[in-house]
Amino acid sequence: MSATRRAAPRLRLVSDGPPAGADRGAAPSDAQLLAGLARGDRACADAMYDRYAADAERMLLRLCGQGPEIADLLHDVFLRAFERAHTIRDPAALRSWIVSVAVRRAREHLRRVARSRPRLDEVPPAQAAARDPEASLAVRRVYQLLDRLPPDDRIAFALRQIEGMKLTEVAEVCGVSLATAKRRIKRGSARFREMAQRDELLATWMGEDR
Repeated sequence: MSATRRAAPRLRLVSDGPPAGADRGAAPSDAQLLAGLARGDRACADAMYDRYAADAERMLLRLCGQGPEIADLLHDVFLRAFERAHTIRDPAALRSWIVSVAVRRAREHLRRVARSRPRLDEVPPAQAAARDPEASLAVRRVYQLLDRLPPDDRIAFALRQIEGMKLTEVAEVCGVSLATAKRRIKRGSARFREMAQRDELLATWMGEDR
């Protein structure tokens, strides 16, 4: 069972029907969801979660790795989203805004973890890893190295190199300038490559000769 499915009952608000203003059987638009949230429409909160929980969960997993805390982090993301959705002026920005909320929550979590202890035993989900033991080990080691990066550099690196975001998107979801995003990605990439080159398996995967 996925973290999304575990978290859904905690977030669902037991709505009585489709969002107000939406045709029965038709998916409400993001503009309708935001208007409904402003009215306190529980169906709109449920619909927003159903539509964007997978995006938020994927982002949390990319940045934090797989762990029992993901369900709680996802829960926090949507509580914040429900509370602050009134600040969105452009409905077309709803998805990217929710992703940015997930990024900020992941950053808070990684900073807290960095102050306590290293997270060295978590394996992020990967379809290839489930079929390939070597891939599973490589993914584990990737996240072990990411645990050694400062949270800001780790997030920028993961958004760019793992999630495949454009530089402008990285800057936007991190809430920083393009120049700052580039610096963080450069630092994270350099540090990650330096560490990976000392790991026989990762060096092979990266095409490096040891």
